Amino acid sequence: MKKWKRSIINIYYIPALLLFGIFVIYPILKGIQISFTNWDGFSQNSKNIGFANYITLIKDPHIRSTLINSLIYGFGSTLLQNIIGLGYAVFLNRNFRGKNLARAIIYVPAMVAPLIMGYMYYFILQYDGGALNDLVMLFGMEAKDWLANGKTAVGWITFINSIQFVGVAMIIYLAGLQGISTSYYEAAKLDGASFWQRFCYITLPLLTPAITSAVMLNLIGGLKLFDIIQ
Repeated sequence: MKKWKRSIINIYYIPALLLFGIFVIYPILKGIQISFTNWDGFSQNSKNIGFANYITLIKDPHIRSTLINSLIYGFGSTLLQNIIGLGYAVFLNRNFRGKNLARAIIYVPAMVAPLIMGYMYYFILQYDGGALNDLVMLFGMEAKDWLANGKTAVGWITFINSIQFVGVAMIIYLAGLQGISTSYYEAAKLDGASFWQRFCYITLPLLTPAITSAVMLNLIGGLKLFDIIQ
């Protein structure tokens, strides 16, 4: 009977495995196959060119700065999203009027397409007629071309990506916080533990699964960042 039940249960895995194979495994294998061709993304015709694309990539003089920027986007965004997201989660885990509205407002940017978010911030940061320069000149200072300098632009892109998806980290941490029993905090208060002691010795250790999930999701999103930059 147990073997029969296990066989029945295994059948339910088939739809999930099929979907995973079609939408994850196949695109990865197809992408690897395309990387060995000269396909331009539009033409119906292409031919195998071996490792030529990889050789061109390695010889590209911009490859070093590209890799460094990608790491900045990935790890920088992950750091900011998790620190700010955790702060939001701790604050919004309390009972007060309007907390649900605040949660929704923080999460809304994550629902906006990154390409649209990029355009929105471009209009804010552009030199001529940008909203930020309008504010700067309002206080009697000179307008700046915020995106002209490469290092400054990298910082702005990391910041924009972090602000857009900080709500995702917040939701993960909220779920983790709501799974922590209040009895731990009550016992710690009776022992005279301060807020920071409760946070460091109760909240953070019990949030380890949530921290792992949030860091991995944010890191993956940051390393494959393209839309906002485009």
